Amino acid sequence: MTDRPVQELLNLPFFQVLEIQKMLREIEGEMAEEGVDLEKKMNQYSHLYDQFESMGGYEYIKLQEEFIQVFNLNNKLTRHYCGLSGGEKQYIRLALTVFSHSELIILDEPLTFLDAKKAKWLKNYLVDSSKTYLIVSHNSKFVDAFSTKIFDIDNGIIKVYQGSYLDYLEKKSQYEQREKQGNKTIDLIVEKKKETLEKKYEWIKKAENKHQHAVLIRRLERDIKKLQNQKTKFEARKEYDFRNNLESVTTNDFKKEIYLDIVDLKHEFGCRLLYKELHLKLYSTDRILISGENGSGKTTLLKIIEGSILPSKGEIFRNPNVRMKYISQEVIFNDENVTVLDYCKKITRVGDVILEDAIDSLYGDEEFRLKRLHMLSGGERKRLQIFSEILLGFDLLLIDEPTTYMDEHSKLKIVSLLNDFQGCIILVSHDEFFIKKLMLQEYVIQNSSLKKEG
Repeated sequence: MTDRPVQELLNLPFFQVLEIQKMLREIEGEMAEEGVDLEKKMNQYSHLYDQFESMGGYEYIKLQEEFIQVFNLNNKLTRHYCGLSGGEKQYIRLALTVFSHSELIILDEPLTFLDAKKAKWLKNYLVDSSKTYLIVSHNSKFVDAFSTKIFDIDNGIIKVYQGSYLDYLEKKSQYEQREKQGNKTIDLIVEKKKETLEKKYEWIKKAENKHQHAVLIRRLERDIKKLQNQKTKFEARKEYDFRNNLESVTTNDFKKEIYLDIVDLKHEFGCRLLYKELHLKLYSTDRILISGENGSGKTTLLKIIEGSILPSKGEIFRNPNVRMKYISQEVIFNDENVTVLDYCKKITRVGDVILEDAIDSLYGDEEFRLKRLHMLSGGERKRLQIFSEILLGFDLLLIDEPTTYMDEHSKLKIVSLLNDFQGCIILVSHDEFFIKKLMLQEYVIQNSSLKKEG
């Protein structure tokens, strides 16, 4: 596939239709020639045309043209697949999959590399399609547009919910409420049996016929264990992320999870007071900018949140279920001689194909993944650092001045990475161009306090 032109690859799902169309054009040309058996040619043409229409020929051709237009492939049709960027390769694979003649199509995170326009096209295509699709996606708004059945994997159990995504949310909530109520009922029964068991332990000390009491005790212990095994287990987990949820669902419909809560923080650096009464409550949906004059304590605050610096005074609650990562201004790699690809594979353990395409998309050069880390510029190193931390699945990123030594192109790449990141962000930056590209709530360190702007 790698050495074939884009147009040839895009034609593969429509091969039969395009072949018939080609034959129709040939017959049209032959009918204009002198001495041809016109009636015979007309019969051939009519037979092929009926076949072309029954296969939905015009619809297929229109669909292919629409895909090429929406995915900006017009000027890439003669290019070979191996020369495309990671995102463009994803577009071709998507086309070959969704346009195939298979009745069951499996898509794993199909919105990867798709902007809003392309995602809308895919959503509309799936809505209109008569095929069966099994889709893995974290974008609930996208899923709700066409889903009729949700497979929910929780606690190692797959449970099937009929209906839309909203139906699923409601039914899952009802199911969990029923199971939790059932657990409470079991707890009450177990408590009573434990009380009886305690009495039996006391009786057996005094009883002459200890064997009979021992049999009853073993039976009670088995009953208690059996009841406890019947309880539905609810492992600690983060709440669902509704940031990209349905437009019909308001933010008040679901509780936001608290990631961080700082109360009455005080910190001194030498003889200087950085903060005297600093407060900050951070929720799962927050993405904030910390600004302030040089020396006001922005970097120190990030390190206090991370835990590498202890404050002089104050209380800090860090959600134990939240995975946090501090990304400092300076990028240090343990082994500078490994390649970009090997570095990413080692620390992320993401599959080769996905990882290679992601790196190609990030840097726009297929050869870049073979570069060794010591060959990277400052901007390239920072891009790689943020990219790899995002792939590791952290919930909260603490990022200190990410655009130092970066050109505009590199800054836009970082903007794209952070805008696509589904977690929470606390960012320190003075770069106005960079900040304007991100949707952030600004907090200013001023007069030894943290104040929310706007």
